[in-house]
Amino acid sequence: MSFNPDIQYRCTIIRGKSISRMDDYLPIYAEILNEICPIPADQFDNTFDKKLSHYIKDDEKTIRNHRTENVDKLLGMYFEKDEIIYTSERTKKFLEDNDQPAFFKSVCYKFQQPNGSQKLQTTKEKIENEISLKPYHFVLALLKTAAIRKIILNKNEVAYYVLNALQVLQGKVTVDEVLKAILEDRERGIEKKVDISKNYAWDYRHINEQFELLALTNLIRKDGKSVWLNTRELSSIDFFIEDLKKPLAIDFSKFDLHEKNIEKKMKIDWQQYYGRNSKNEHEQFFTSANSLYSPSENKFQIRI
Repeated sequence: MSFNPDIQYRCTIIRGKSISRMDDYLPIYAEILNEICPIPADQFDNTFDKKLSHYIKDDEKTIRNHRTENVDKLLGMYFEKDEIIYTSERTKKFLEDNDQPAFFKSVCYKFQQPNGSQKLQTTKEKIENEISLKPYHFVLALLKTAAIRKIILNKNEVAYYVLNALQVLQGKVTVDEVLKAILEDRERGIEKKVDISKNYAWDYRHINEQFELLALTNLIRKDGKSVWLNTRELSSIDFFIEDLKKPLAIDFSKFDLHEKNIEKKMKIDWQQYYGRNSKNEHEQFFTSANSLYSPSENKFQIRI
């Protein structure tokens, strides 16, 4: 199949609440969960929201959105089993080591499209469009392939040729094919970026938030235009890239989407998978002090 990046598809993720302040909120979320869990599912919402309102002075809807969007769907900080809410392994590890980049590495490593965090209709649409990708893994693999060739990609290119490109999102295109298409368009002087079909937030928020989440892992560096690897994190980066070859952890196309309460089942299955950590992940995602340092070397001279 010939790669045509112009076949675009808006592949959304859960809209995070104040991602730019996530490093402030994460310890608060974790401490509340540690204090109240395990807890009956029918008591969880009110208990969590009441405690969070002591830290974040905002209206009830905003407090609720922190729980539903960030703590649950985006970050996988808890899961439900047998009508009891438990703190996830990811959260427990963070409470032990306070390694925020490792926490976000786990978030991005487990993420896939489609997933069980969105509404059933959204998941159905993705299945109908044959979406099947680990987007963060693919982006890291692309950035490494580019870095080996001393090439720096810009965020518009990653957005257009990966995060919004239907054939890539379907898992039908290789990293090499994507880089080839980008470089061929550069040669022709063609600059492509995601069109604004409705408004900027509608067309770009899911893209920008994926860059923000990946930046929180410490695996990439970015500025106003470009995005490149943090080469002090190559062990973790390679761990992601190796996993790109494996099938999605949960194949939602195999679910009977007409089954009674299927949305609830998909959500619980996803929660239980998404917040888990393996021993390998613990070792690979450790963040050294050295890796947090931004070297002064020219980012266009990355050595792999």
